[in-house]
Amino acid sequence: SVEFYSRVKERVVVENLADFYLMLNFSQNVDLVHVNQILCFDNEGRLSIVPWDCDKSFHDRNKFLGLSNSLISRCLKQSPEFRALVKERWAMHRQTIFTDEAIEQWISEKTGLISEYMDYELENISTSLPGEEDMSYAESVEEFRKTVYFLREKLDEHLNSL
Repeated sequence: SVEFYSRVKERVVVENLADFYLMLNFSQNVDLVHVNQILCFDNEGRLSIVPWDCDKSFHDRNKFLGLSNSLISRCLKQSPEFRALVKERWAMHRQTIFTDEAIEQWISEKTGLISEYMDYELENISTSLPGEEDMSYAESVEEFRKTVYFLREKLDEHLNSL
């Protein structure tokens, strides 16, 4: 309802709520059945959500989970204004941090940082999911790249259906 979402906007940073929803679904950050989040207050006393425990992010290759929490689900269901905000925020992010160029730069930077410090470990750790054969580091990076693009496409499709 309009009243419900008005009350949410008084107490919660709704741009953060929308971005958390987008990040959660892009990264698929879930631990078993739990969405990992911490609530914190901004300087005006409004709540924001901060992700944590991100070691399971991007773990479920080729599967889009459609993650949420109770507050986000209710806002999406009851508020056209919040749905529009989520779509607006995604459109903005798609023009900045989620362009092909930005993704490729980010992956390149991060893999470069890791390889500088962990040359030996990268060639001697398991990089595969349970039941799969181990991949080389280069194969793991390529699999991660495919997963990122897959999830971006699925999030595009998901948001178009809202």
